[in-house]
Amino acid sequence: MVAVLTGVATVFFTAGDRILLTFTVYGAVSNLALMGYQAIESLFLLRDVGANPAMIGGLFMVGSVGGLVGSMLAARIAARVGNARAVLLCQLVAVTFGLLLPLTGPGFGLLFFVISSFVLVAGVVASNVIFSGWRQGYCPPHLLGRVSASSAVISTSMMALGGLLAGALGSAIGTRATVWAMVVLLALSAGILLTGPMRGRRCLPSAPHAHLPQPSHDLGRTVDRDDRAEVELVEAAGADHQGGMR
Repeated sequence: MVAVLTGVATVFFTAGDRILLTFTVYGAVSNLALMGYQAIESLFLLRDVGANPAMIGGLFMVGSVGGLVGSMLAARIAARVGNARAVLLCQLVAVTFGLLLPLTGPGFGLLFFVISSFVLVAGVVASNVIFSGWRQGYCPPHLLGRVSASSAVISTSMMALGGLLAGALGSAIGTRATVWAMVVLLALSAGILLTGPMRGRRCLPSAPHAHLPQPSHDLGRTVDRDDRAEVELVEAAGADHQGGMR
């Protein structure tokens, strides 16, 4: 019974929060498109581009390096422009460069795949790092695990559907045309973020459930005073930081 009530609370919390709901919907659509092109990119590189297996492995490695770079730069980007702007910036840059993927060709044409794959994966990973970090502090502790799990279930389901859809399209219209369809869908999915509540914000909101501890004895009051002093110091530093970054 407790699990059912917690599950219902999770649904209402996610659906009732515009930012969480918007990013969940965006994640579902974008993951469908991402997995769609990833499901057939090996065939695309092999059949349409003429790359050999060793070359394909090297090209895939470029995307992995991009993810590593994105994870390393995520905190710096968020600190410089604000986490809300950073999420939008990383996603928009990622999906824009994703449009270069279908232009990949033999020889120097492989640079389209190298640049596109690197920036696309770096942007997606950086955005996910920033948003996931914010969500951990934003969601109530007793709902955090379920909110994260719900998002993962939706994303995984759409990834499976994306692979199935890309396979069907690849058989019907060819691999290059399917890659075009998937990256265009990915680019269009950015409209979900641009029309959502994150547009125009510098930073995502703080946790609505955050509160200072309420002590019930002398020791608690001593600890509470120390905690309050620390919080005030952090808030002062944060105010100075925001003022300097505007």
